[in-house]
Amino acid sequence: MIEIKRLHRGDEELAQEIVKQFWPEGQLNDECLKKETNYLLASYLDGTFAGFLYAYELDRLEQDKPMMFFYSIDVLPEFRQQGIGKRLIKELKRICTDRNVSKMYVLTDEENEAAMRLYRSTGGKRVMPDNVLFIYKDEA
Repeated sequence: MIEIKRLHRGDEELAQEIVKQFWPEGQLNDECLKKETNYLLASYLDGTFAGFLYAYELDRLEQDKPMMFFYSIDVLPEFRQQGIGKRLIKELKRICTDRNVSKMYVLTDEENEAAMRLYRSTGGKRVMPDNVLFIYKDEA
């Protein structure tokens, strides 16, 4: 059975384990768990950690409904192709409905075929074939 748990303040140990598994050089920024508009969802298959999804609710300047930036999802290799990614996205979509979110979006690369399949299979629509991402790094 797939279970989804939203991590909050007090779940720093679990969140740190996620960081260690997926970003070995990283260190948990526990401030993220304190913000009610940040969503770290952990998935478990029969009680064993299987993957996570991380998203941010963003305020909009031009309307009172926020949008959701679905930032990251990953499932451990031994748990892939078992519906865990779909279940994580379904839970985030439920949260969006509960929070009256206007839209949710996620970025990926065309080469990431698994992500492209997952997003299409969960109702995601590619709106522009030529999106370009620019990154500004801290230059200080």
